[in-house]
Amino acid sequence: WRVPIERSSYPPAIVNGKVLASSSAGLQIVDGPSGKVLDQVAVRGAVSRIVSFNNIVLVQTGSPGQSGTLSAIKL
Repeated sequence: WRVPIERSSYPPAIVNGKVLASSSAGLQIVDGPSGKVLDQVAVRGAVSRIVSFNNIVLVQTGSPGQSGTLSAIKL
């Protein structure tokens, strides 16, 4: 499968069989086996870090020393 991504700012991450891909439009959540886009979550700024814990993904935006946001997304 193939999913178009505009201006990716962070490498894709795989969490619980889902692929998380950042783009200029936000964070796309893609089903790993099928390639179907399950959701697109708006985040403010470029993704700088993705951390997962159980079914929660923490997405940090912004660069070190700059303002950013932290978003929690339930998968």
